[in-house]
Amino acid sequence: MSKFENLTNEELDILREMGNIGVGNASTALATMLGRPINITVPEVYLLKFSNLDKVIKPDEIVVGTVVGLSTIDNDNSGFLYMIFPQDSPNKLAELLIGDSSDESMVESTIMEISNILASHFCDGIANMLDTVLIPTPPSYAKDYSVAVIDALLAQIADRTDNLIIFETDLVDQDNAVDILLMLIPTEKFFEYIMQLLEMVK
Repeated sequence: MSKFENLTNEELDILREMGNIGVGNASTALATMLGRPINITVPEVYLLKFSNLDKVIKPDEIVVGTVVGLSTIDNDNSGFLYMIFPQDSPNKLAELLIGDSSDESMVESTIMEISNILASHFCDGIANMLDTVLIPTPPSYAKDYSVAVIDALLAQIADRTDNLIIFETDLVDQDNAVDILLMLIPTEKFFEYIMQLLEMVK
């Protein structure tokens, strides 16, 4: 049985905390930008093989998402961060942040801005916890079947792993909640690095 399948509840709690630290920084940045409280939490974390992805997302549903490439300070590819905005989340976010979701181009701009903030702060948070450096690329917009996007990203990773770490994320305003999935698609090397950290804190 692999390390992936042997993760304990304690190790999952650590991964969840890693996600909360990352998105917590983004909450502060968004609240400052909007001038009102915004809270982002990670109520659940999933570790899945690519073949079991249908347990978390609907593979036959076209979703809005953004893709960010991750690299270390030595320019080593660490994988990708794929942010999925399911169902009506894109329009909810636009209404929450700019008060209007009638213009599709403005909704797309809102998603890109949110993704940029989430990616940069999420990478800072988890990099600090892992004692490493993660440099995100600017986000790219992707409206497609999520499985197709992930399959294309995995094809770009030389030392690919089929392990996916998904942070179920809730963005909450005073009266509204928006679901976002942050999916970390690590290289084999980066995944092993995360697993080594979990071994150290057992």
